[in-house]
Amino acid sequence: MNLKQAQYLEAICKTGSITAAAAELYVSRTVISHCLRDLENEFDAPLFTRTRTGIKLTEAGEILRESCRQMKASYTIAKDKIDALTCKMPQARLNIAVTTTTGLRLFPEFFTLFGEQCPDITYTISEMSAYDTIESIQEGVIDFAVTPVPLSDDYFDIDKLFLHKLSSIIYMSKNDPLSKEPFLTKAQIAKRTFVTPATPNPLPYPVNITMRVNSLDLIHNIVASGLAITVLPTDFTKGWDDIACVPLETPLISSVHIIWNKALPHSSAFHRFLSFAKKYDISKLENY
Repeated sequence: MNLKQAQYLEAICKTGSITAAAAELYVSRTVISHCLRDLENEFDAPLFTRTRTGIKLTEAGEILRESCRQMKASYTIAKDKIDALTCKMPQARLNIAVTTTTGLRLFPEFFTLFGEQCPDITYTISEMSAYDTIESIQEGVIDFAVTPVPLSDDYFDIDKLFLHKLSSIIYMSKNDPLSKEPFLTKAQIAKRTFVTPATPNPLPYPVNITMRVNSLDLIHNIVASGLAITVLPTDFTKGWDDIACVPLETPLISSVHIIWNKALPHSSAFHRFLSFAKKYDISKLENY
């Protein structure tokens, strides 16, 4: 098995079909099919089963996929070290993801201090939906993600570090009848239309979420027009003068964590960032 085959295998797993994998990688379907057949011949075991909704990994396929992830991670670490020897790029690199509601609190203090303490580490920060951060962490695409989404026990390969508490309230148009209420109850908002970032329902009970978008400007326009209400962190929308914010009868408090894939090998830059996060003065984020 080589890195190209590992890339093809991951694409099949991600898209659920050979045709879609070929389109994503800009190769022919025949190339992907031959790769799959070569891998099955090499390991003398079927790697996929075909279902009505696409193709699914067999037990042997799951084992091979995990090996592919480890292979790609080891390759990246080795390439970084060799590139550093030849002065092609800095040895220490990180890919970090933040969700729409968590990134704001990390700037500028958190990353400014990290840059001062670890000036040799180059990092890229991307905004992702909560759904994408979990998948990207599992696939090793990013090193860390900052997310308020609680993780179930099913994510046994993901570890986490508590960062801070996040208090959220309801935002609505100033013309909304509920905007004059001192607080809102479950019954008052149960049948209202919600727009939220691309995350699971942030409330502890079902509500009517009809739109999920990551653009805060779009959320602002939707809420200001009265088309929907939203739930966002307290004081998150400073400057939205046409928006009213009303707390919930039962305060909505969630925990923000830094998460990572503990099943993958990691670089020295990874461990230095994690060490920095563990020592960071959390009160700076709590008092945002």
